Amino acid sequence: MGTRMEYGAIAVALVGFCLGLNFRFKFLLPFIAVLLILTVPLCIMRGYGAAGTILTVFAAQFIIQGAYFFGLLARWIWSNNSHRTRLV
Repeated sequence: MGTRMEYGAIAVALVGFCLGLNFRFKFLLPFIAVLLILTVPLCIMRGYGAAGTILTVFAAQFIIQGAYFFGLLARWIWSNNSHRTRLV
């Protein structure tokens, strides 16, 4: 059971990181809404209480937004390194 949640967290993190690499903030907003819409019914179906549901939603949102930030950071580093001129 725990491994499914771990794989889900890794998948959400990869989606957030790829979004950060390729897109701006406006593109992240629909993914945040879809993640919220998918997370709440999943928690209800699994029988989590109110506190467990809130914690799961916060964790999923934190993971996708944190990974998005690291994707933005990686894109910024990549763009700064690719624009440098090399003296040969």
